[in-house]
Amino acid sequence: MRKIKNLPYKLAITGIILIVVALMRYFEITCFLLELTGIPCPGCGMTRALIAAVQFRFQEAFSWHAMFWSVPLLYLCFLLDGGLFKKAWCNWVFYALIFAGFLINWLMKLLSSTFF
Repeated sequence: MRKIKNLPYKLAITGIILIVVALMRYFEITCFLLELTGIPCPGCGMTRALIAAVQFRFQEAFSWHAMFWSVPLLYLCFLLDGGLFKKAWCNWVFYALIFAGFLINWLMKLLSSTFF
């Protein structure tokens, strides 16, 4: 088992992000890009998707953002200093697949114009 470096620092960053998300939800602030340009960002719907997933409503989570399942994996990568795998090329392939998934999800939502 790998030791997590700088754990207090990483937990502090996590706490700050959770506080910002909670404040955004409380004040009903949606995506900044969407507010400024009218164009949703590739992550639009992710907060609602994660909330639905935590409540075991996976079909709803998938409809909000199909890549909701990648957030715990990306958080694990953050905790493990950027890599789930020992070989660097495996990590690069993993990140490329996640990026492609976000891009495909975003383009499909834009083309179907069913963001909200």
